Amino acid sequence: MIDWTSVGVKPHPEAEEAVIGAILIEADKIMPECVAILDENDFLISEYRTLYRTMNAYFADGKPIDLVTMCAQHGDDYKLIMANAIQAVPVVSMWKQYAQIMIDTAKRYWAYQRVATLVESLSSGESVQDCQMLASEICESLSEAHHDSTMSAKEGFLKFYSSLQRPEEYIRTGFEKLDKYTYFCPGDFVVIGARPSKGKTALTLQMALHMSKSHRVVYFSLETRHNNLFGRMAANLSGIELSKIKMRTGFDFTQLAQTSKAFDSLNLHTVEAAGWSVTQIKAKAVQLGAEVIFIDYIGLIDAPGKSRYEKMTNISIDLHTLAQQSSITVFALSQLSRDGRGEPTLEHLRESGQIENDADAVLLLHAPDGVEEQSRKISIAKNKEGRIGWVELHFDGSIQKFHAINTFRDIERTDDMPW
Repeated sequence: MIDWTSVGVKPHPEAEEAVIGAILIEADKIMPECVAILDENDFLISEYRTLYRTMNAYFADGKPIDLVTMCAQHGDDYKLIMANAIQAVPVVSMWKQYAQIMIDTAKRYWAYQRVATLVESLSSGESVQDCQMLASEICESLSEAHHDSTMSAKEGFLKFYSSLQRPEEYIRTGFEKLDKYTYFCPGDFVVIGARPSKGKTALTLQMALHMSKSHRVVYFSLETRHNNLFGRMAANLSGIELSKIKMRTGFDFTQLAQTSKAFDSLNLHTVEAAGWSVTQIKAKAVQLGAEVIFIDYIGLIDAPGKSRYEKMTNISIDLHTLAQQSSITVFALSQLSRDGRGEPTLEHLRESGQIENDADAVLLLHAPDGVEEQSRKISIAKNKEGRIGWVELHFDGSIQKFHAINTFRDIERTDDMPW
């Protein structure tokens, strides 16, 4: 075994031994769940890592996992290790708690290794951007997101099949009809587009308020200050007109103060991010443990590129990568062309077709012509995991609040639609 005395973070051998022992005792029951939460890198002790790698392979091949089959694979050298593991299990049914101890220890260990690299980079004069990336990776290694980057077809299906044993928790927007036809998951990149002054910031703030009741949400504003954001959210939650709040008159301050109870229960942060790059956004999101982030708006993100088109292309690719690698759901606001006429389509996304390509879903907020001023429609213009269509909303701009009208209409299909 490795000499761990010189390493800053040491493994937890009792937890690793107990998990191996529990699997050997009840492999049929434990392995289907175990493959969904553990991978071999969570085992810091090489012998247990080797055993788990074989167990994973046997499970994928449908082979039995027990002391006899494992000894046939690894010989007598591992027989005593496995026998001791079986005897050392305190309570088999507690294996998940032992696994969580392992996961937490592995996170600290791998973060420690990256910290050492960061210290070396800082000392050797590496660029600030490179150091930011390392700092982001350190935070990411301590986050709860846990996924494999590579797996075989067998492993992939078995992990997928295991996930069906528990209900999927999609990220809900708070609008019933929209949630019925969209299935936002960790790692999705969602674009919300609208022409200026149609309410896209108000809409996404309302979505953030709803999501933060059950998820860790970070709202990155590249053009609006904290006070203005919270003024809008306070109007939304209290029902007090935003104009009165801004004028500081004509309303009951006690009523507004009571809104603080609603804010107390939310897991929501806002970040003033004017001039930030995607790298900086990712670093802060990971630092705050974000599960969902909103970016208002994509056109103000700093990015390399000789032309505006090239910059927007790079931003879109980087946001898509951020979402996938960090398992963070990214909602990015996009400004549609001011001079557009009629109902917006995917073609109205400004400055880069890459945004349409990268997005898992595109929602377009629209104020229809010839109807009451408060009427809005959300077009589900792209939806990799569901139907496309539109939902009707009523927007009360005085209190920055959207109300759903329980209708859904399919967009007429065309030959170039993906389904």
